[in-house]
Amino acid sequence: MLYHGSDDAEIDFDADNPLREQYDVCLTPDREIAATYGEHVHGVEFEGVADGPEIVVEIADEYGLQERFSQRIEADSPYFYLLLDDEKVQQALVKEGVTAVRFRDENIYNRPHETIRVLEPGHITEV
Repeated sequence: MLYHGSDDAEIDFDADNPLREQYDVCLTPDREIAATYGEHVHGVEFEGVADGPEIVVEIADEYGLQERFSQRIEADSPYFYLLLDDEKVQQALVKEGVTAVRFRDENIYNRPHETIRVLEPGHITEV
């Protein structure tokens, strides 16, 4: 079981993220962590493959997208999330067949946790 925290009581897990104008959903196996992202915690199943953070760096390098940052971001960097937050990087990942990325993240209280960031619809079912 994975969880998604949101301020919305109901979510269409097949719709684009309205704040990003593309598909982008974060999941975590930690219910308590999910609750720090929003008052409504949705239990979900993820049916897909989540690649490691190294693929993000590789594709960002291949597409020349690291130049958008003041310094090169590595897979183990505490700033890795900035690379994955970039819409151009997300679009390149999807173009290359990456549907989700599993990485270590921190919530707003600097508590580390595992995140699966899903970049393409059709892989999440609410339970």
